[in-house]
Amino acid sequence: MASPLPTKIAGRTGAIAEVASDGSLNVVVTDMPAVSVGAPVGGATEAKQDTMITHVDGIEALLALVTATSGGKTTVSVGIDITSATTTTIVAADATRKIKIVGIILFSSGINAITLLRGATALCGKFDLVAQSGFTMNIGNNTPIFETAVNEAFRITTTAATQLSGVAVYFLEA
Repeated sequence: MASPLPTKIAGRTGAIAEVASDGSLNVVVTDMPAVSVGAPVGGATEAKQDTMITHVDGIEALLALVTATSGGKTTVSVGIDITSATTTTIVAADATRKIKIVGIILFSSGINAITLLRGATALCGKFDLVAQSGFTMNIGNNTPIFETAVNEAFRITTTAATQLSGVAVYFLEA
């Protein structure tokens, strides 16, 4: 296993990520504030939707911290809003440059398995998310955590028709 990669947002450690020998990514959440979420029973309720809106508001607040110019690169952020079981292009392919993902925050309202892709190729193992859960990855100083080849899109595949929300932060580089 490679060395753990600490993930920090607003000076707080959010997760430790390790790439296992089989290529899967293990993320262990640490030092995160407690969040009280009601048990996911049955379909969507107004209370669950309010909880999700609160989480998305928190993501937007963190976005301002993540998208600043750092490490000599100016980053761009793109919102993620997926509601069906499909493959969605998050950042379109660039004919002359690679897409370098430097941060990602994802939150799922329901049970979902997601895979991050460069074109049609998986960038890592799939993430199995339970209802009302998510993760964040950001090494810091605009160090890429994933990158595509030139002329490949950054995409996400979802396996369930549940709300997947978040933000990807990236820059383009030849």
